Amino acid sequence: MTHGWGTGARLFTTLIVVALSCTACVTKPVSTATSSDVRLYHEHLERPPWLNSMSDGEIRALVAKSLQTPVDFHGIVVDQEGYPVSDARITFALFDQVLKPFEFPYIGWSAQPEAHSDKRGRFSLTGVTGSALFVRVQKDGYKSVGNSKRHLRYAPRLRYLNEHPLPSENKPMVFVLTPGMALEDYYIINSGGITIPRDGSEIGYRFSEKDPYGVDAGDGDFAFSCQRGETNEDGRWDWSCRIRMKEGSGIQLRHHLVLQEAPEDGYEDNYEWGFSADDENWDHRDERFLYVRLNEGAYYGHLIFKVRTSGDYFFDVDGMINATGSRELETVYHNYND
Repeated sequence: MTHGWGTGARLFTTLIVVALSCTACVTKPVSTATSSDVRLYHEHLERPPWLNSMSDGEIRALVAKSLQTPVDFHGIVVDQEGYPVSDARITFALFDQVLKPFEFPYIGWSAQPEAHSDKRGRFSLTGVTGSALFVRVQKDGYKSVGNSKRHLRYAPRLRYLNEHPLPSENKPMVFVLTPGMALEDYYIINSGGITIPRDGSEIGYRFSEKDPYGVDAGDGDFAFSCQRGETNEDGRWDWSCRIRMKEGSGIQLRHHLVLQEAPEDGYEDNYEWGFSADDENWDHRDERFLYVRLNEGAYYGHLIFKVRTSGDYFFDVDGMINATGSRELETVYHNYND
């Protein structure tokens, strides 16, 4: 069965201190240590009240101390009968570095080399330090029973946020997998950079094609447009962009990467965002993470929209679509960055 959804994509993003979800497939450490990398979620993060009474120096000392916390993680992957599942793919994001500039949420991550479960279903990450650890378990042809993504806070001041007890070698954290849908039913979306018309008019894009020039707005699965104001003396400008879905399709912002199942309701026919030039978090580029429902529920998926409004400004859309009509998305990360 051929659908022509394209190949190659990437999805890895960050949340810390409060609710976090991210995913990565890497073979060597990759660092995220700048505040702009996590700026997307600032509006969704709740600053712990106890930070408000601390000085900048006290916060820096607390962060430095938390980054020295030993992280000793042990996990096991089993099926629904309790038998070990070998060769499951394990990805780790270790929160082990200070953000620059130093602002909430203060700590960035490095994606650690991936691991695989052994014949006993066991895997581990030891001998490292950091404030928190994000773990994801996946295997081609399998889906998770429960949650394949776990976020554990090791720094003592953050442990109250844990939903699961910290594991040990004698009591490893259990991940349950079961055979899932055929992976050929999931299709990767990767548009590449699509030039945005400078006059504010719309340009369309079809998910089933990789076309660097886009299509007429009325012919695409969605239409994209961008409005940009004059450049101020400080080099900033107001800008906004808009995604308009075709009739019968919808889109909705998601704040966390909890992708086991796309929501059935809550989709809008358009979504708009941007920055005012006087916004303290202003940037000329941005990205948004969204669920998508296509053709009146014939397809569901998740997408990452990126936009740049300087130079030759453009948008880019990456993601994956479940082309069966099911809202299941759990097994969808089998080959990002391959």
